[in-house]
Order: sequence, then C-alpha cells, then structure tokens
Amino acid sequence: MKHIPHYSSFGRHLLDNLECQTGFLPVVFNALMRFRGSIIDPLDRETDFTFNEQNQQLTRTLPVTGNEQYWYDEEDRNYRSEDFEGNVVDSIFTDEGLLDELQYFNSSADPDVDTPDETVRYTYDDQYRKTSMTDDRGTTYYTYDDDGRITQISSPEGSLNYEYDDLTGPKTRVTTGDPSDVENDFRNDKLDFTV
Repeated sequence: MKHIPHYSSFGRHLLDNLECQTGFLPVVFNALMRFRGSIIDPLDRETDFTFNEQNQQLTRTLPVTGNEQYWYDEEDRNYRSEDFEGNVVDSIFTDEGLLDELQYFNSSADPDVDTPDETVRYTYDDQYRKTSMTDDRGTTYYTYDDDGRITQISSPEGSLNYEYDDLTGPKTRVTTGDPSDVENDFRNDKLDFTV
C-alpha cells in the first residue's frame, strides 16, 4: 500500500493518502497529530470515528450499518464494546491487569443485569503467560519451554506442536497431533518461512 503524506506550509502533517485498488483513501489528522475522525473511500462514502483525550477510539460509524462503541476503565483498558448489531462484549481483568474473562451478550440483553450468553475464561502462569482458554467448545491449553517459547497448543480440535533451533532460537518445525505420532509436519527454512 502506497502512503502519500501531505503537509501545511508550516510543516504540519495534515493528511495521508493511502493507495488502494480503487484509488486513494484520505486520512486526516487534527492539530495534535491525532486522527481527525473520518475516512472517505473512493466511492465517496464516509466512515466517522470519535476519540477520547487519550486518543482511544470511542465510536466508529459506517455509512449504512450504524455505530460501534467502546468504553474504557480508569486504567484505560477497553472493558466494553458494542458492535453494529448491538451485541456487547465485556472484558473482565485480573488484579494484575490480565484478561480474565470475555463475556458475550446478545443485542436484547442488558450486560449490567443479565447473564452472558457465552463466557470465555483465561488462566495464566506465574510469568503471566496464558496457560488455558475455556469457551463453549472446551478448554485449550498452552505449554511453554524454559525459554518462554510456546511449545504446544492443545485444543478440543487437536494439538499444534512447535520446535525451535537450540542454538539460534527461531521456530524450525510445527506439527499437528500427538508429538510422538505426528499427523502433519511443517518445517521452517533459514528465513523462517514454513515449507
């Protein structure tokens, strides 16, 4: 994607044009170098955004489908979002600031009163690495080596196993299934591409 910046006669950054398949998307900034709040696509449709003082997105309004909204707590964490259809996702955090739960509510529910339609729960180890995620499908487990690299993701659908170069550290191999009885074997070349 080509990026073309535009500046005022005083050198202030005013506008970025981002090249896309059908032309350019203008992205406008305000005097504080924050995104101004709207994008006009090549078909002249405008998408509007609003932000708070911390430059966190509060709303996104599309030309046809409506609004998305975002709420933040006193620690500037996004604790609630509402999509275009009115569905709400609440984020619950641990005392350490880690994501503990995602609670999903349909558009007819009141998230301040009603029980969530679905809850996703997370656990962490003493180094704050995610060790499990539980949702309606079951529990997915995450295992790490002594260097903190992920070695296995085991979900209800199956397992992904990761191997690393002992000397240089990059991932060298990904397998599926039981590591002792591999179903699929993917190796990484010296440029870290899977082959």
